Amino acid sequence: MTRICGLNLRHDSEMVRVRPERIADFAKAVDTTDAEAVFISCGALRSLDIVDELEQTLKKPVISSNQAMAWDILRLLGIRDRVAGYGTLMRSC
Repeated sequence: MTRICGLNLRHDSEMVRVRPERIADFAKAVDTTDAEAVFISCGALRSLDIVDELEQTLKKPVISSNQAMAWDILRLLGIRDRVAGYGTLMRSC
């Protein structure tokens, strides 16, 4: 882990108002060259919309809480389909 940064938001009601573009800009700003991936934590952030674009920009996997949970549920149900646009990690499961 090379860096941990937060938006200093305390309530879900604040987090849901953060625009996906702001999340992407923040992730780009805190990314480091030695990081192997970027993890965007918090289920209230609308990060799923920017995962694929962010991976293409940063050239590394980007994982969000909701994305990881959704794919884990699908895998637990035995669904192995690959869905484009929701991250490298999800295409390789």
